[in-house]
Amino acid sequence: MGNGVCREFEITRKLEITEISREIFDMSSGGNRLALYYASSLGSAGRYLAAFCEGAMIGYAICMVRGEELTLFLLFVQEGHRCQGVAARLLEAVETSCHVNGENIVKCCLSGYSENFSFMKDFLEKRNYALSDKLFVFWCDGYGDPGYAGWERYMSRRGDSLLRWLEEEGFSAMALEDAGPDIIDALRDLGFSGEGLNVSGLLDGKRGPLSKRVSCLTVKDGRPVAFCMANTPDDFSVVFEQIGVAPAYQNSGAILPAISASIRRCRDFGYSRLLYSIFESNAPALSFAKRVLSYVTSSKKVQYNYFKKVGFNPKGGEKHGRFE
Repeated sequence: MGNGVCREFEITRKLEITEISREIFDMSSGGNRLALYYASSLGSAGRYLAAFCEGAMIGYAICMVRGEELTLFLLFVQEGHRCQGVAARLLEAVETSCHVNGENIVKCCLSGYSENFSFMKDFLEKRNYALSDKLFVFWCDGYGDPGYAGWERYMSRRGDSLLRWLEEEGFSAMALEDAGPDIIDALRDLGFSGEGLNVSGLLDGKRGPLSKRVSCLTVKDGRPVAFCMANTPDDFSVVFEQIGVAPAYQNSGAILPAISASIRRCRDFGYSRLLYSIFESNAPALSFAKRVLSYVTSSKKVQYNYFKKVGFNPKGGEKHGRFE
């Protein structure tokens, strides 16, 4: 036990943690596929903190800032440097960056399927992080067959007839690339903040490379009532970042025109890997969308979202978290 403490002290004494650019991160990350995916999705909008020991990058944290909230997507330490305090120092650096830049909440995304889930769960809870919500992530396995055959079977059996009924009721699909400024303004005004959605962030490019040709809306009476917003991080993948329905239309099937148009475009443009996600707190409102999209996906994982308040307490000027 004593040798372990000495080793941890030795590595942390030499450790330097600094914020780096996305370009430097790409060159130094060692080709971690998950890290490269997040870096590609976030681009320059991400915040990248790296841990260096004697000039070599041995760990990093990939974050995204939205308003007063920072989301930590990935906290990684190279295998030969684990259990030496590097992860703790990186997390402290994340919290300090929030304090310096004016954010007051850190949200950590933890996959229930990751090999270190139990360790990270205990690691966060010991540092006063609390579970806020679960995110169910669905995707198709493999490449070249994202389940379009299953989707076509669903549409021929019941989807097409429902679409025709919705069209008779005045619902129609529209690609985001065809939406005029009035539609875009109305889309920003939908106000899904209570469901953790940020339409404006997507439209402004703050949530990755939004694909206007794949993203589609459901429109009624000249206004959007549902949306299926997609990112395309590479040439073969589509990530449905946000799926939303106006509260008045949640039980009407209004999401179907937007989803079906988006999936049709995914197939037409040759995308072979589809992913989408739904928050547990929002699952009842999107139960229909979840059921429909199951026809083009075959796997599911659960992401646990932990959060912690950091920075100054606006009520009394006291500090939270590591700043107490």
